[in-house]
Amino acid sequence: VTTESAANTSNGVKVTWKPISKCSGYRIYRKTENGSYKRIATVKGSSKSYYTDKTAKSGTKYIYKVVAYSSSYTSYFTEVSCYCLDKPELLSAKSGKSGVTAKWETVKGANGYYVYRKEANGSYKKIATVKGGTKYSYLDKSAKKGRTYTYKVKAYYSKTTSAYSNTKSVKDKY
Repeated sequence: VTTESAANTSNGVKVTWKPISKCSGYRIYRKTENGSYKRIATVKGSSKSYYTDKTAKSGTKYIYKVVAYSSSYTSYFTEVSCYCLDKPELLSAKSGKSGVTAKWETVKGANGYYVYRKEANGSYKKIATVKGGTKYSYLDKSAKKGRTYTYKVKAYYSKTTSAYSNTKSVKDKY
């Protein structure tokens, strides 16, 4: 099986692979960098192409392999890795005299956070990178009085990102 990717989603780490015809299903294995593989799931059916690991812990790097099986064989495999990051919980976006402050819960294992903002019917744009995994807020000084903004954040570690947080909207009053 060619294991294609492992990426953070809002429900856990999603592992994807190229399906193999005529197999009975797939066995998904996981290990930490210095650990040994343990089977975490069996997915029945040859057309399946992904599994979401809902037991992955934020701040841990995992290595996954997927093995196809049938009554007469098991397949070769390739490995993929993913640094698990939970999605942040955006707690608030509040207007103040200096701008709009977005606050979120920190994510275990994060190096920092990307802050995104959209206006009315516009699209989201990354407006800031907040370095430091223990940082939990951002002051948007570019917000304009009378405009309504919607914010969301992502945690990051190196080149890995979490899923997007929930969103919060606020009208800048100052």
